Amino acid sequence: MTDDSDDSTDPIETLARVFGLPIEAAEDLLQLTFAVDQHIAIRQYGYPKDNLIPPPMHERLASREYLRLLLSEVSEEDGEFGEDVLAAIRGHWERISQKEKSGDAQ
Repeated sequence: MTDDSDDSTDPIETLARVFGLPIEAAEDLLQLTFAVDQHIAIRQYGYPKDNLIPPPMHERLASREYLRLLLSEVSEEDGEFGEDVLAAIRGHWERISQKEKSGDAQ
């Protein structure tokens, strides 16, 4: 299992590493993270925020809710992303879920 913490400030590298994707796919996926970040801002503040500075990517990707929203965005992109990207996100979501379950059992 990979360590999902990341000292890198490059969100594309973080996406590629965490999901095991090529850089090109991570670059495309980064565009959808902007929509997820705005969705979260609207939920928090009631409106989109142009000056939003989200947490580092590795922190966002450690949230099942963030991953759920990202999956939703990817699923809405007709044919833009292959099943490999969806599977990578779902797999990461499962890893996080298992970590939380094993943490709850302790």
